[in-house]
Amino acid sequence: MIKQKLCTALHMQPGDTIVSTRAERCYGPGWANSMLWVIVRGDNGVLREECLQPPSQPTLIRTMFSALSEMDGIVLRELQSALIPPRKEPK
Repeated sequence: MIKQKLCTALHMQPGDTIVSTRAERCYGPGWANSMLWVIVRGDNGVLREECLQPPSQPTLIRTMFSALSEMDGIVLRELQSALIPPRKEPK
């Protein structure tokens, strides 16, 4: 039953494979969401992005979401900072 719900939520087709995931917390005044972004490679090789809302996320992912989100954020910030050129010191 859980597998069927997950396949439906991700629009999985025969031959599709999950390539990557990213846990992301979003919030604003009066609202919050914990989304799991899933990159899926279709049978034809084309990548697509799907979003799993909390009710569709497996229990283990919901349980570990804070840690997953924090680790994904660290990786993202590290890559972003690596792309910023070093500042030149004034002479």
